Amino acid sequence: MLDSLKDGLQNAVKRLLGASTVDEQAVKEFVRDLQRTLIQADV
Repeated sequence: MLDSLKDGLQNAVKRLLGASTVDEQAVKEFVRDLQRTLIQADV
């Protein structure tokens, strides 16, 4: 469970940092990724 949470958080951060610009859309996608990760980890 914690491994999937860790992996999901890492992927979300990498995706945000890899964006060419951090705009409102990038932040919304980041939040959506975090929500999905937390739901999948049942937190």
